Amino acid sequence: MDRTILIKPTIAAVMVLMMVSISLTSIIVVPVSGERTYEKKISWSGLRQWSPVVWGNRVTWEDDSEDIIQFAIEGNEEYTVTETLRARNPEIYGRKVVIQEHTNGFNNRDIYVVDLDTEGILPISTALADQINPSIWNDLVVWQEKVDTHQNVAYTWLSSGGDYGFTTWSEDNNQTNPDVCGRTIVYQDDTAGNWDIYYYDVYKRENVRVTSDTSTQGAPKIYDNKIVWTDYRNGPANPDIYMYDMVTKEERQITTNSSAQYSPRIYEDRIVWMDYRMGNCDIFMMDLNDGIEVQVTTNTYDQTNPDINGDVIVWEDTRPEVNLPTGYGSYDIYMTYIDQDNDGIYDWEDQAPLSDESDLEVLSGKMDALMVQLRLTEGNLTDRIEILREDLIERLEDHGEEIMEGISSSTRDILLDLEQNKEATGLINQSLHEKFTSLLDNITLGRNDVIKNAMDFLDAIEERKDEVQKDIEELMEEMQKGMEALMNMTDTIAKTNEELSTDMVRSMEQLEKLDGIVTDLETIGKDVKEGPEDDEEDLDLIGVLIIVLLIIVILLLIISMISRRKRNDLGFEE
Repeated sequence: MDRTILIKPTIAAVMVLMMVSISLTSIIVVPVSGERTYEKKISWSGLRQWSPVVWGNRVTWEDDSEDIIQFAIEGNEEYTVTETLRARNPEIYGRKVVIQEHTNGFNNRDIYVVDLDTEGILPISTALADQINPSIWNDLVVWQEKVDTHQNVAYTWLSSGGDYGFTTWSEDNNQTNPDVCGRTIVYQDDTAGNWDIYYYDVYKRENVRVTSDTSTQGAPKIYDNKIVWTDYRNGPANPDIYMYDMVTKEERQITTNSSAQYSPRIYEDRIVWMDYRMGNCDIFMMDLNDGIEVQVTTNTYDQTNPDINGDVIVWEDTRPEVNLPTGYGSYDIYMTYIDQDNDGIYDWEDQAPLSDESDLEVLSGKMDALMVQLRLTEGNLTDRIEILREDLIERLEDHGEEIMEGISSSTRDILLDLEQNKEATGLINQSLHEKFTSLLDNITLGRNDVIKNAMDFLDAIEERKDEVQKDIEELMEEMQKGMEALMNMTDTIAKTNEELSTDMVRSMEQLEKLDGIVTDLETIGKDVKEGPEDDEEDLDLIGVLIIVLLIIVILLLIISMISRRKRNDLGFEE
């Protein structure tokens, strides 16, 4: 296919999607105008809560009861995601939660995905190995897998049917702590003798080394084309947050304070992290657009392990509860929503309401994800068109009505003006429109060809199945005949053995008779030796003995002939 034809309609499609995405975002989220925040506790079980993550209107974390808990921000409702699994370390994308499960022990943990729409639990990796630290983006799931003594990063597509691959397979080095966005997986690797940051393109199957400093760089996270991590190049007691832009290929130091900063998370142009500059652990944030650091939490107890999505920041909080001893950290989950209008009012009702995860919030997230994927697929136009087509079809099927309800009248007017003034605006001209339509038609035709080829293949298998079945039936008939012949031979052998047994009995009887005759002859011989009365009687006796001996010889010949005939009947050779 001509690549010059592919490029232009793709650009046109991207531009349209960008305008739609911008319009949706302007409806759903009011831009942040200041730095003021408020705090809200959202976990109430009384147990310790860990590892919070947020997506849209949902906050998810692990509970000391070994369950995964989710909280709906707008409905102020908490519920259990996993009741039959012993789950840890959740990550969330849209309506899917990926977890590590340890029913089989902490040396054989497995990876599962929970679908919140169907309430289905899908096993991702249940091999006899230890799988931990999962992450998910759209249909792509990644995790860290331990085989023998080394760690590797594995990944799979939910639609792959269980097949999965590795970013790098090594029995000498380790790859750990993966994260994923679009088609890019980031992880830390100790190949160079210390931990460095790498990323892997799952389409190109290429690994790229990001850091080369001889100190430790770890705990990477990614969003769009930006990677953040914890970096120890400024000293073991002074870890900082660094960032790398995969487009500009530039590295940037985010924090410069002499205290410790750990565990960054990034969403769009905002980074949050753990910061010890105030003497305890607080949550700090930076907006890359202005480069200003903002202290999100000010409580004197520790706030750790933050996450961010949209304008929502969540974290673990150790401030004590009134029903617990003073100084005892309860490890609850807190959240903050950045003050959108900067009016100094932290009341929840003052904030712009969030839509439910199933509505336009998740749709906007999908649009962002699509834009990320499209921007990162340069040089692979076939993949770009396929992603665009699949996401557009899914969106139209699942969210068609919500899209129409969410787009304001002004946005529809803009799209209408854009359609009516294609040539004047220069964004979409008729030629590009026709080429894009033709491209979609070609994609449809190609899909039909694939389906037809698959059906032909299945038909060929069906025809061959009949032939194989016939061959099997013929083979079974031949085997049946062989079994019948074997049974007949067995019967013949048994019958012949019976006849031989009878003959042997008769022969023994004849031998007993001969034995009696011999005894009589010995008696007669004894009498002869003692002296017969006259020679005439001796001659008569000798004649009788000769006749008896002839009879014995004849009987022995008859027995020998019978025995020989039976042996020949059985197929024995002399």
